[in-house]
Amino acid sequence: ATTAGLYRLVITDENNGCQAFAQRLVAADTIPPLAVVRPPDPLDCMIRSALLDAAPSSIGDNITYLWSTLDGLLLGGQQSIQAEAGAPGWYVLAVTNTGNGCTARDSVEVIELATPIDGVLFDVEPPSCPGQMDGILAIDTVLGGTGPFLYALDGSGFSSLANFENLPSGSYPLEVQDANGCEFATEGVVPESVGLSVELGPDIVIQLGHFDTLIAVIDPPGYDTLWWWPVEGLSDPGAPVQVVSPKLSTVYTVWVRNANGCIASAQATVKVQRGNRVYGPTVFSPNGDGQNDRYTLFAGPDVVSIQVFRIFDRWGNMVFEAGPIQPNDESLGWDGTLNGMEMDPAVFVFYAEVEFSDGIIEVVDGDLMLMR
Repeated sequence: ATTAGLYRLVITDENNGCQAFAQRLVAADTIPPLAVVRPPDPLDCMIRSALLDAAPSSIGDNITYLWSTLDGLLLGGQQSIQAEAGAPGWYVLAVTNTGNGCTARDSVEVIELATPIDGVLFDVEPPSCPGQMDGILAIDTVLGGTGPFLYALDGSGFSSLANFENLPSGSYPLEVQDANGCEFATEGVVPESVGLSVELGPDIVIQLGHFDTLIAVIDPPGYDTLWWWPVEGLSDPGAPVQVVSPKLSTVYTVWVRNANGCIASAQATVKVQRGNRVYGPTVFSPNGDGQNDRYTLFAGPDVVSIQVFRIFDRWGNMVFEAGPIQPNDESLGWDGTLNGMEMDPAVFVFYAEVEFSDGIIEVVDGDLMLMR
């Protein structure tokens, strides 16, 4: 039977027409089970889950339970008389009697008394120079929670101080506590200082009397003060680019200071080579043709002057003397005469005392031939 009511059964014997009777009352089972959820405890910063208890509900072998939520979080017990909620929201319990298919429902709200802290935003400044202890770690914003807030940096006690100064670069554990006692642990980082560096490049070699360039490459660009030592042989001791022409091999040091007071330095050696680059022609012809008519010595810029210049014949007699004179000036040289008389072609010897720009005087000698 699919409908409740009184049902009667009649049995007839076809041989004799006798009948027997029976009846049965069929009742309808539409009574739903009981679904009752007790009010749960609220969540707070310490208690992060709530018990969903449906103990007053119907029980039995033919009773099933199913918890659901749209805006909360079920941590367990979805098909039990008790479940665990892990977030605020509405939770629904469906209790079903599998014997008659009837279902009853009840719902309950889990509330949160405090808003948890979700994060921290920092405002940081690195130390002014590498190795310095003047970095800053400041709490800019606390995400979530309920103010006012207290802070504890690197294991210190809680206080309202939100700016931490005089710090070297590094990582610092931070704890934040709000007005409801909610706590949040994170880490703040004071970055490394950019610092200051200066480079002069490789050592250089120059000839005495010549010059080269030293360039101070500063990183990051820009400086507050710059100075060199020693200053001898430099073109501008207050500039990063120097034209150098020392008389002696010199180790130059440059120092740079930036606006933060950071100081960096670099060194480079300028090695000075002094070669005997004094040239005396092997032949001259004082014949009045305007070419090679006088005999003198030639030299580079490392020679300051020829202090003594003498020419002798093959018997050792001095036939010419001059000095001090400048090199490379033929008008100051020997014209091939002695006491106003032209000398015959022959081989002669010259002797010179040459002064270099570093103050050293060296003797230079050699042979020459007079031709007509």
